[in-house]
Amino acid sequence: MVAIAERAPNPDSAASSVDKKASLQLLHVAPSTAYYRPNPVGEADLALIRLSDEIQLQLPCYGSRPVGDELKDRGLAVNRKRIRPLLRLAEAVHK
Repeated sequence: MVAIAERAPNPDSAASSVDKKASLQLLHVAPSTAYYRPNPVGEADLALIRLSDEIQLQLPCYGSRPVGDELKDRGLAVNRKRIRPLLRLAEAVHK
C-alpha cells in the first residue's frame, strides 16, 4: 500500500485551478462570484410569492406596501421588508 505522502499529485486538479484563476483574472471577476451558490427558496417564501403574484396580477399598480397591506387583510402578518425581495425574485422569474 502506498502512503499518502508518496502519491504523485493529480496534475489535472492543479492545472484546472490555475486555469480557473487565470480566466477569472482575465475577466476581472472575483473568485467569490464564480463559486457563489444561491440558497434555495423555502416553501413559506414560495407561498408568499404566489399570493403576492396573485395580488399583483389583479392590481398591477401595487408595490410592496399595498401588497403587504393586502396580505395583512388576508390574515398574514408579513413585514414589507420581507415582501420586497420576494417581489423582486418573482419579477426576475417572469422576465
